[in-house]
Parts: sequence; C-alpha cells; structure tokens
Amino acid sequence: IIFSIRVVVVQTSFTTPAAREKKRHAKMVDDHSKHQIDNFITGGISGCCAKTAVAPLDRLKILRQGNIPMYSKGTLWEAFKAIPKLEGGMKAYFKGNGVQMVRIFPYAGVGYVMFDLCLVWSKKMLGPQSHLASALAGALTGTIAVAVTYPLDLIRTRFAVQTTEKKYTGIVQSTKVMFKQEQGLRTLFRGLSPSLWGVVPYASISFSTYVNMKRYLIEEEAKFFVRKQDDGRKVLNARGKGICGITAGLLAQTVSYPIDLARRRIQIDGFAYNRNYGNFVNTI
Repeated sequence: IIFSIRVVVVQTSFTTPAAREKKRHAKMVDDHSKHQIDNFITGGISGCCAKTAVAPLDRLKILRQGNIPMYSKGTLWEAFKAIPKLEGGMKAYFKGNGVQMVRIFPYAGVGYVMFDLCLVWSKKMLGPQSHLASALAGALTGTIAVAVTYPLDLIRTRFAVQTTEKKYTGIVQSTKVMFKQEQGLRTLFRGLSPSLWGVVPYASISFSTYVNMKRYLIEEEAKFFVRKQDDGRKVLNARGKGICGITAGLLAQTVSYPIDLARRRIQIDGFAYNRNYGNFVNTI
C-alpha cells in the first residue's frame, strides 16, 4: 500500500498542467498523423481500383485523342472492338495500366492527404463558410499531385498509344529511350504546362462540387442519400457518395476536356506520328 501511494504521489507530482497539455497535444498530433497515413493508403487503393475498372475505356480515349490512324475512324464501339482484334487479345485493353498503377497510388494518396490540409488553410484564408475554399483547396491539391507524378503520366500515355510496334517495354527502359533519343530531361515533362492549366479547373470543380453537394444533401436531410450514424451525426450513404462523385466528375471532366486533349497531343508529339505541335498555345 505504501509503495502504491508513493507511485501515485510521484506520478502526480510530475504530471503538471503543462505536462498534461503537452501529452494531450502529442496524442492529437499522433492521431492526425495516423489519419493522414490512412487517407494516403485508402486513397491510393481506391484510385488503383477505379483506374483499373475503367482502363479499357481510358485507353480508347487516349487512342482517339492521339488520332491514331487504326482507331481514329468509325464509331467508338467499332474502335473499342478493334483493340483486341488488332493487338493480340483482351490484354490490349490494359496496355499501360501497370505504369498507371505505379502513378495513381501516389497521385490519389497525395490528393486525399493534401486536400484536407489545403482545405484547412483555405478556410483560414477565405472563411469557414466560403464556397470558394473547397475550390481553392482542390486546385492546390491537384497541382501538387500532378507535379509529383507527371513523368509517370507521360510514360503511361506513351505505352497506351503503342499499337503493334513496341518501342517501350518498361518504365526504366522507356525513360532511358526518351532521355537519349529526344530532349533529355525535358522530355519527361513534355506537356506539364497544359496539365497544370487543366488540373486547376478540373480539381477545383470536382472537389468543390463534391463538398458543396455533400453539404447540401446533409443539410436538406435527403433520406435517399443520407444516413445517421450511431452518434447521431448525419453522413452520406453509398448512394449519396455515388451521386456526388459522378456529378462532380462529369462536370469537371467536361469543362477541362479541351485542355486534356491538348495535353495528350503534346505528350505523344513526334512519337505516334511526325507532327510538331510545339507549345500549348499552338496546340490549342
């Protein structure tokens, strides 16, 4: 008993208010760090799953954007059916998807982590109720994510526009080939300018649309899209997340599509066909 009392006294004597506050702050930082790691992992995994699910359509889009002769004529359905026939089976739909997975994990992970941080900062700048805060946070998040992963995006596009001729076989090999045969390090960042111009409207519209639609549905208590948690808080259900995500994606993609088209043309400039688009303005 005496020993127990001594332990309690010693512990109490060293646990001053300042020490308790420091311990509480350290726990908050630790919890926040764990939350950010969880966001990075879940964001990366969800991004990989989503991109793999739409990989066949995404490759068809890139082939049409690049105006590849084998697929530029006829309807979309005819071009889609021609891919496995001309390129050796169903695996042709997923050409370049391996590079995409290497790219999309850090891209989506950085996006999920940075959006929370940028949203806090933008709300401090513009006010907690500002509708522009989410748009600014989205633009900053998209810009950072694109800049970090851009060389992989370029390599992935080169893989996707390869048809019967295989010039590139892997990430390291393709990097060496582009570095030696084209413009050195600059080649790996060809098209970065339109990518940054395009990601600003895309990310700001997509993030702000999602956040504002989510806020509206929860405030209006739309029963079909909202559910109550055990603690009484209202959150979006699967249908609510789906409708917000689809609407945000469609709107953002439509607005930014012309810039995305110019980006793809610049990325494959001189590779898929002998044409020199030059800079972003000339390409447009």
